[in-house]
Amino acid sequence: MWFSSSFPSPRSDRSRTAPTFNYISLIMHGRLEFMDDVALQRQIKDLVSASEPKGGWRTEELAADLWEGWRKLIQGYRLEIASFDMTVKLSHGDVPEDRHGIVEGLRARNVLADENMAHLISGYDGTSKSLQSLLRALKR
Repeated sequence: MWFSSSFPSPRSDRSRTAPTFNYISLIMHGRLEFMDDVALQRQIKDLVSASEPKGGWRTEELAADLWEGWRKLIQGYRLEIASFDMTVKLSHGDVPEDRHGIVEGLRARNVLADENMAHLISGYDGTSKSLQSLLRALKR
């Protein structure tokens, strides 16, 4: 059970509770610009390079006419961020004894980004320093 400390048995009274969700919300403000074709190609190639394993697929392997056609279907943008606001809810306000069950529940369910969320919840201590460290670790 995910909240085994708060609700130790299946018959525990949950009439004064509501679902809890863990999330990171980021709202950015800034100036948005269209990317020219050269910058877009570079961004796509950088993304492929960062995402593919060593020796993996490269954009150069794609037939030139297909690459040209697909690329024209993509409009790239660059956002120059002027400010941002981040809101974080990673079980830090919940009963601390439930944290282990929440992490294990996410790992067992393993849907979409559950493993990443479990990583964040297990290491987050409520400080921006721990959040930065945990987010950097996810990029690897």
